[in-house]
Amino acid sequence: MDIFDAHMHSSPVPDFVPAPGGCYLSCAAGPEDWPLLKKENRPEIRPFLGIHPMAIPQVPEEIPPLLDQFDRAVQSSPRCGVGECGLDRRYYKQIPRSLQEKVLIHQLRLAVQLNRPVSLHQVKAAGALAELLEAEKPDTPFILHGFKEKPETAERYLKTGAFLSLGPGRQWNDSSFCSMVRRLPRSRILLESDWPYTDPPYEKTMKILYETAAAVLGIDREELLDIVKNNGKVFKN
Repeated sequence: MDIFDAHMHSSPVPDFVPAPGGCYLSCAAGPEDWPLLKKENRPEIRPFLGIHPMAIPQVPEEIPPLLDQFDRAVQSSPRCGVGECGLDRRYYKQIPRSLQEKVLIHQLRLAVQLNRPVSLHQVKAAGALAELLEAEKPDTPFILHGFKEKPETAERYLKTGAFLSLGPGRQWNDSSFCSMVRRLPRSRILLESDWPYTDPPYEKTMKILYETAAAVLGIDREELLDIVKNNGKVFKN
């Protein structure tokens, strides 16, 4: 399929073959993956460089050098967006929320300064991330990756200007999730594989995802492909 994939990771799968004409936002969650994505020259793949919460050093003194390294990596790579970055409650004991927020704000502000798109991550921190976005008001396109929250949380994120990216998973069997999806503005919907952290082969994953989402929305797959590709233009360019 000639698709738009709003979130995947090509660096762990160097033999990944993108479909001609498609667009794939490929994220690096830490500095070990940045060099691989910086070298990415396939036009279908747009690299994103970020510091995921799990990649934040537990020793505070190690954070400023990492942020300097991040700044240099992004500034020297005009094709690169920013991400995957965000907040994750699972790591609050090792990396407190305040520290995660400091690192995220740094990345968001650089993205705004350089006019780069952002791919955001959150686990069990939807309210905290919404508060941060409401305060920062980032003036650059950004995605909430793997979105599966309640309708009121979706409304809150939409007001910040977010695009909501929906991925594969059992949530599509949940009536409340499907109801939330149907209430989303079509102009803010994206779809993602989160490949290779999904089970079936890539093509099967995306085929099932697009067919499932189209059925939930009550439209055909081709119409959904066009909607997502059109929404994704601000991240592709």
